[in-house]
Amino acid sequence: MKGYAIVANSSNPNSKPVIEVFNPCDDNDQKTPTEILFDNNKNFLDFGSNAIRKYAEIVYNGNTALLFRNYQISLYHMQSEANSMEGRTMPLITVISETLKYISNYAINKL
Repeated sequence: MKGYAIVANSSNPNSKPVIEVFNPCDDNDQKTPTEILFDNNKNFLDFGSNAIRKYAEIVYNGNTALLFRNYQISLYHMQSEANSMEGRTMPLITVISETLKYISNYAINKL
């Protein structure tokens, strides 16, 4: 995921639009990794680089979680399930919708 842009409407119709580009959750990176983390009850935990770090901590502590990496390829292949790093699955629609919800909330908070 490369990010998103917001175009603010101006009250002056003759002014050029102002476009602000954001990188969700990884403000210093060139690209946010398309990775999303869920707990064992399939509740969203985190997204991007934060998801990778949190997953590493969970595994280091001897626990498990569901980390999905590059799951957008499943959408491309019209699959209904996404495969986690551990081989467990979740409905792809849930993984995609949680991703979009995260990005939407991030954008709204930025505004």
